[in-house]
Amino acid sequence: MKTLTKLALTATFGVATALTFSCHDGGSDDGETIDSSSSHGSNVVFGSFTDKRNYQTYKTVKIGIQTWMAENLNYNASGECYNNAPDCEKYGRLYKWEEAMQVCPDGWHLSTKAEWIALISAVGEDAGKKLKASSDWRDGAGIDSYGFGALPGGALNNEFKGLNIEGSWWTSTEYNEERSYVKWMDARNEVYESTTTDWGLKTNSFSVRCVKNYSSSDYTNGNIEYGSVADNSGKTYNTVKIGTQVWMAENLNYDVPNNETDICYDNDNNNCPLYGKMYNWATAMALPSKCNSILSTNDDDCVVKTPHQGICPSGWHIPSNVDWDKLMREVDGNTDTSSPYESETASKYLKAKEGWHDCGPSNSGKTYLCEDTYGFSILPGGSGDSYNNFHNVIYWGYWWNSSEKSDEHAYHRCVDNDKDINFFHDDELYHSGKFGLFSVRCVKD
Repeated sequence: MKTLTKLALTATFGVATALTFSCHDGGSDDGETIDSSSSHGSNVVFGSFTDKRNYQTYKTVKIGIQTWMAENLNYNASGECYNNAPDCEKYGRLYKWEEAMQVCPDGWHLSTKAEWIALISAVGEDAGKKLKASSDWRDGAGIDSYGFGALPGGALNNEFKGLNIEGSWWTSTEYNEERSYVKWMDARNEVYESTTTDWGLKTNSFSVRCVKNYSSSDYTNGNIEYGSVADNSGKTYNTVKIGTQVWMAENLNYDVPNNETDICYDNDNNNCPLYGKMYNWATAMALPSKCNSILSTNDDDCVVKTPHQGICPSGWHIPSNVDWDKLMREVDGNTDTSSPYESETASKYLKAKEGWHDCGPSNSGKTYLCEDTYGFSILPGGSGDSYNNFHNVIYWGYWWNSSEKSDEHAYHRCVDNDKDINFFHDDELYHSGKFGLFSVRCVKD
């Protein structure tokens, strides 16, 4: 049986990975139809999507900020029907990883590992039970609480196996050159993950669930009047005025030319449209890489200007401690002049209302508060390090600061999800190695 060949991994839902960095204690022309009358709570909306390549219509479900196909993909560009049956209508087709990466329709993409983490977080305990269809499972049928309708479509691993017993779905997130992350469900109540065994080999064939590409309207505050600015490649971002400052209301997603240290979470390009890219400090500051190990006052090539543009558009800059302090004082209504300024309340007013683990507005039923009162709409894009490790997506967000602490350390700001009054501050304890990978928000000069 297939489960004996897979590495027994813990369910994805649960406690976040140990922290590497920490803070202180209607229809449309894209083929989609939204049925706003069919909803499961305030953050779930059902709809449908017609694939214009073959005019097949799929159910869709929006859970939080994600819109998923609520059926397995069945596009006959490649892939196999289980046991070479002539009809893939119920279970969809099984695709090799390279095929899966190309097969979603325009405006959609193969789901990422991070998107599965966010999905499982959104539905909560016993995620597999809640996501599985209520029929067609030989054992352990689900209750399909969210209309996701996960089916036991089996797999092709040298031979067809697992129909009506297990379902396995590719993610776009690679483990290495030969393997990618696979999410799977069986008779139990959780969602599991395979990578290191032969079950994760890209030559196997699994089901595909596509996720709709994001727009800023998925997570920004619809009651705020936003401006816009273009980065150095022409990509546009929402901007918001808070007090006398104008900030980007999205993380920077700028591809720095001739640079390999601007990275998407998990090295998966499908994560960048939502969370933006992550940069080490020197890259964010548009300084030579040696400046990650040299204090700016000790080398003319590493000079930090006031303000310092870095990789921000012309007329914008990487925020300093002074800029972050001013933002938080405005949100707090505080005239304190200390710096770095510590706030115990600002983050809940600056976080996006959705996209965080167990965090939402006061009427959402979530444990912790994410109000997005000012339209700043920060998301928990996690962090990375120089060893190609990534941490804490959906739980934490980190942003670079232009201010240095020492030759190898610079300040950053960070936010977590799990307190009603979160710390959004950066005192002398909260600096990090310049080689760390954090997000960037630009502020207008």
